[in-house]
Amino acid sequence: MYGGRTYIRAEVHGGWLASIASAPGDRLRRGTYQETTSVPTSYEGAGLTVRGPGSACNDIHGSFTIHRIGFARSGRMKHVDFTFHSYCDGSGAGIHGRVRWNARSDTVGPGAVSGLAVQRGAASLRLTWRNPGAADFAETTVRWYAGDGPASSLSDAARRTKSLSRRSAAITTDPRRGVVVSLIPLDSTGNHGRRTYLRIPPEG
Repeated sequence: MYGGRTYIRAEVHGGWLASIASAPGDRLRRGTYQETTSVPTSYEGAGLTVRGPGSACNDIHGSFTIHRIGFARSGRMKHVDFTFHSYCDGSGAGIHGRVRWNARSDTVGPGAVSGLAVQRGAASLRLTWRNPGAADFAETTVRWYAGDGPASSLSDAARRTKSLSRRSAAITTDPRRGVVVSLIPLDSTGNHGRRTYLRIPPEG
C-alpha cells in the first residue's frame, strides 16, 4: 500500500491490485466518485483500476467511495478505507470490494489493568493484577526494565517482554537493582489500553 493525497495503490495477496486517483487538480477526500475511468489515463475525472491474475480490460469504468482517509502533515498517508465497483469493457458483471489500511472499525482500547501487586522472591518478582473486563480483551504485555531511573529514561533495548492472557507473571531480576515494570492490555483487534507503570526499588 502506498500513495498520497491524489493517488493510492493497494496490492493484496493473490496478485490483485486496486488503484484510485482524484481528478486533476483535486485531492482524495471522503465521498463517492462516480463515472471513473482507468488509472493513470484518467485526464478529466477521478480514476479507478482493479485488476487481478488473468484479467485484462480495454475500457474500465466504475465508482469508488472513500469512507475514511487521513494524512500526516508531510503528506504521508496514515489510513484509508474505501469500497469500489469496477466494470470491464461494458460488462454488467463487475468486481466489487473493500480496501482498509490502518482503518479499523474498532479503535477503542480495552482499558487499563488494576490491582497490580508484587511479591519478592530470592531472584525474581511475582506480579499479579486484574485484566480489564472488555469482551474483546486478548492479552497483557508485561515489560520490565532493569534500572533505577524513571520509565521514560529507559531504552527499549534494555527491556524484556512477555505477552500473557493470564493474570500473573514471574520475572527474573537481580534484587540488588531496581526494576521498572509496565503492563499494556491489548484487545483482539490490536488496540492498546492505557499503560500501567510500577517502579520497584532495589532490595534493602
